[in-house]
Amino acid sequence: MYRLVLASTAVTLDTTPLSGLVLSFFLYSFIGWAWESSVCALANRGHFANSGFLLGPYCPIYGVGGTACWLLLRGIESNFILFLTSAVLCCALEYVAAVMLEHFTHARFWDYSDFPLNIQGRICLYGALLFGAGAVLICRVVQPLFLYTLEGGSPYIVITFTLLLTGVLVIDMLFSIASWKRLSSQLEQLRGGIAERIDDELAAMSESLGELMPDSLRNQAASLQSRGQAANGWLCSMSDTVLDMLRDTFDMELKLSEDGLIAALMRLGKEVSAPRSVKLWLSRRELRFFNAFSHLRLLPYEGVIRLTGLTERARSFFQRKKAVPPARSEAQELEHSDASDALAARGDASDNLKTSK
Repeated sequence: MYRLVLASTAVTLDTTPLSGLVLSFFLYSFIGWAWESSVCALANRGHFANSGFLLGPYCPIYGVGGTACWLLLRGIESNFILFLTSAVLCCALEYVAAVMLEHFTHARFWDYSDFPLNIQGRICLYGALLFGAGAVLICRVVQPLFLYTLEGGSPYIVITFTLLLTGVLVIDMLFSIASWKRLSSQLEQLRGGIAERIDDELAAMSESLGELMPDSLRNQAASLQSRGQAANGWLCSMSDTVLDMLRDTFDMELKLSEDGLIAALMRLGKEVSAPRSVKLWLSRRELRFFNAFSHLRLLPYEGVIRLTGLTERARSFFQRKKAVPPARSEAQELEHSDASDALAARGDASDNLKTSK
């Protein structure tokens, strides 16, 4: 083992092919995914969860951070200086990634606000200590051994494996981005539908809610998008008591089916003539984002998600099969209920026919 470590330290950037760096990226991406899905998930939720934006077992930000630390800091001889500089570098990378994700996706995927010495909830001292210790381990042991192992393998196999993983990652990214866009599109429709129904008719149904309604939401001349934004802000700011009052005013249904679809139908109460419904259909691919990130916040739709309890519903979908023994789904229960109603109706019709005879 001692000879192996000595030999591995002789590996330099000049002798490292591009495929070796790419595979290093995948190695640290997998390690980061395993850490987030096991240790972090157990600490936050008490069970394993497939964490990360992508479907596969990798978190690219860990791959970028681990590879960058080795490329930029491997020449530092002092472990203490390496620890400090790695912590700063990784925290800077995490902060920039958080800002960029918030800008392009309008969502926050992690939040360290509950940790001491955090900066805007994007980075914290706890993460810096872990990143620093991990980077020292990478630069001193893991990366040299990994590159030394690759040198002993067939170049053809290494290159083929690199291309295969890269292709899988690109396809995964395309599917994940499409799922995220569909989730945002469905929530936008739901937000607009809620804004249409939170109007003077709602105020007439509940005078106390009408008094709390902001003027920007009442403005019928404003665009549906601006009214939806006003509705979302109002829902975010209201207390739990007022939110429960609004839930009672709305006739809401949230259904989970075995194939992973959620149907959310929302309409005003029966007092309103010809109520229209807003339908929201989300597959397992869209729902998994709520399960993958314990602190996920879709900022433009936080109020809508809070009103519908969508986060809790989505997470319960992924835990339902583990927590509940095999049983009929809600969709099957609905079918059974409809069938029972149909049989009852036939029975009534038969009785009426006998009576008429």
